[in-house]
Amino acid sequence: MMTFEELGVSKALTAVLNKRNITAPTPIQQRAYQPVTKGTDVIGCSSTGSGKTLAYLLPVIATMQPDSKYIQTLILVPTQELAVQVGNEAELLFTGAQLPYKALFLIGEGNINRQIESLKTKPSLVVGTPARILQLIRQKKLRVHDVKTLVSDKADKLMDKTYCEQIFAIRKSLMKYTQVLMFSASIDKKTRKAANEISYNPVSLDISKDTNNKDIIPKTIKHYYIIADRRERIETLRKIAKAVKSKKAMIFINTKYDLEESLQKLQYHKYSVS
Repeated sequence: MMTFEELGVSKALTAVLNKRNITAPTPIQQRAYQPVTKGTDVIGCSSTGSGKTLAYLLPVIATMQPDSKYIQTLILVPTQELAVQVGNEAELLFTGAQLPYKALFLIGEGNINRQIESLKTKPSLVVGTPARILQLIRQKKLRVHDVKTLVSDKADKLMDKTYCEQIFAIRKSLMKYTQVLMFSASIDKKTRKAANEISYNPVSLDISKDTNNKDIIPKTIKHYYIIADRRERIETLRKIAKAVKSKKAMIFINTKYDLEESLQKLQYHKYSVS
């Protein structure tokens, strides 16, 4: 089994990972490290839970320049929650390995004036949602001419009609030879076509087709999907909760409106939700 040091990860970062019981790179981490560190554009497809965040963070950090005072890496994500998660992960690596870098996340519902002020701390890595990132670029508050690497996390979501125009606009704001990395659990033909338009001769890493990748998802996890009309979703959810009888559950909902509606209806039916 390959170790992180054998892959090329520094001893300091390897020690940080080992303290978190992350002792061996996953297939996507192994396959992505060399092309990313060489500056090649990458389209990486690997299943949920396979370690895609570290698959791009580790090699990106390896190529960052400690003497630079500008933003070197820009990471785009579709949700505020993921922006916070990725930003915190990067900061944990920087701090744990005592690296002279700072991570900053910029999200739509955050106070924009405070975010503009926080940019004065000269972060090396910025992660954020497309709308807020583009807004700050157009206001000339976010300098991106020195960005060496652009990452799209959950590229399938970012390349749909909700974000696609914003992604293309952000890409045009960057230098022509900025490295482009795109990672997702699934990449269809439409996403791949859009990805090819904003990258240059990308290497395609489709780990989802690798049989070894199946072992990453615990065998104790079972997957089901149930189709329901929009107006019946809450009632269907209640029936599932009653049938499963789970003490705890996590529910993912696409929009803020649907989230608030679901929360109110579940609370009305005496479910303990927050």
